Amino acid sequence: MTKPPCTKRAPCRCHGREKTEIEAWLAFADARLQHLAEVASAPKLPSSPKPSGDGLKPFLGRWNPYGPCSY
Repeated sequence: MTKPPCTKRAPCRCHGREKTEIEAWLAFADARLQHLAEVASAPKLPSSPKPSGDGLKPFLGRWNPYGPCSY
């Protein structure tokens, strides 16, 4: 059996400017964490190879991958 999450919070001991600074840092850290999670989980496509005549040879049969030998 799992316990429900605790809903009680400790009272905040900081006030004024200090509390505002802490809240700003927490907001920054949360945004940064979300950004890093998106970047780390985003799939990336592999880079495509540069096309070359030698890469086409297996698919062209008797044709020359560099064009016709004569016109």
